[in-house]
Amino acid sequence: TGAIATAADPEAGPVAGGKCIDAPAEAAERARLRVAQAAGDAARLDQLERLEAVFPLGEQGLGYAAGQLLNAMVDLASRPQDPSTREVVLARAQDVAARFASAGEQLDGLQAGVAQDLQNSLASVNGLTQRIAEVNEQIARVGAMGQPANDLLDQRDQLISELSGYLQVTTIAADD
Repeated sequence: TGAIATAADPEAGPVAGGKCIDAPAEAAERARLRVAQAAGDAARLDQLERLEAVFPLGEQGLGYAAGQLLNAMVDLASRPQDPSTREVVLARAQDVAARFASAGEQLDGLQAGVAQDLQNSLASVNGLTQRIAEVNEQIARVGAMGQPANDLLDQRDQLISELSGYLQVTTIAADD
């Protein structure tokens, strides 16, 4: 594929811009791109949902506690001599500090989880690329003997599809 063809050549198949179009290969590339994008979107969604859990809305949220502290500070400004108002301010400040500490611990846990996920994904990518390289070597050996390597080509396509679940993959067909 990729050979120069003209529209006047009935054997050439579909032609675009003077080049022969390999529709199945282009469709496979688009499919791999969609798989990579979907995998990335799913990973981002998962992390964003985990992040949302760190900062809940409503009375359990950090914003609510901060608002309560500010309200208590306003009360203290209007009644600075009142000991119960001071105690309320201290209690609200402790609540805000506790929520910040909890959020920090949860973020540390998320960071550790992301780092572990990256290490696992990297190991998987490295394993898949190693297997693709091995299959490529087998394809070259079989091709050098003049034998068709259809099963190996299918195996390589499957490995490339698996790899596209981790990152965007583009393939370039070559005779070697």
